[in-house]
Amino acid sequence: MLYAFGSLVALLVQRDTGLFSAFFIPAGLTVGFLLRIQRRHWWLVILGAIVAEVGMDLSWGFNSAETALYALGNAVEPLLGAAIVTTNVRNVDLRRVRHLGWWIAGAVLAGPALGATIGAVGATVLGDGEFAEVFPQWWLGDALGVVIVGGLILTLNMASTRTSLVSLRGAVLLLGSIALTTAVLSQTNLDYLFTVLIGIVIAGAVFGPLAVAVTAVVISTTVAMYRLLAAAPLASSMHPETALMLLKMNLGTFTLAGFLVAAQQSETA
Repeated sequence: MLYAFGSLVALLVQRDTGLFSAFFIPAGLTVGFLLRIQRRHWWLVILGAIVAEVGMDLSWGFNSAETALYALGNAVEPLLGAAIVTTNVRNVDLRRVRHLGWWIAGAVLAGPALGATIGAVGATVLGDGEFAEVFPQWWLGDALGVVIVGGLILTLNMASTRTSLVSLRGAVLLLGSIALTTAVLSQTNLDYLFTVLIGIVIAGAVFGPLAVAVTAVVISTTVAMYRLLAAAPLASSMHPETALMLLKMNLGTFTLAGFLVAAQQSETA
């Protein structure tokens, strides 16, 4: 159900923007759950992802070749990412810098790169797009899904030894992030995006890794809702594809920076 919902959001954004994988939530869901369970149960997660992917793609009118391509990419991508991580660390804990590093290398970088390669090659062969255009958008969209959604799954059960998000400061952080994100997007100028994203790093320093994930989810949800509901472009001075890539790169980079700050503080506490 969650995978299907995430796919629906991605398809709606793709339909409205014409861009591949603006923010692929299922990429984070799949690898996040793989990293929370034992390897012998991985096949259940992958099977569920394939069934949901095939059902959603067929319902949206994709042909059998496209459906098979997307199902293949979204099955092998999380498997590679999770295999790299779990081969090098056990019981992934994003409060530890070493664990965070392997999560970035495997789940954020290598897995989505493989999925994007399969998707971009397939899109080129099927005539749905050019490799050079599809690959970066696909990779960034999946990587961002892993960073934000996967990061949230891995930090949900982490007890914070610092300030709780359920506090006045937590409310200021989250509500302020929503307000600033909306204000920046309304100006169709991404030059001021850092004023919003710095809040993710502050979340890591003040609250911990769970707050980083929650703040990133709040900001990305605000962006997605604004993009779906507003007629204005992300940036009036940029091509839509360039603006979306810049947005995804910044959001992903600041979120990873927030996780790193939180991990360093946890290890030195």
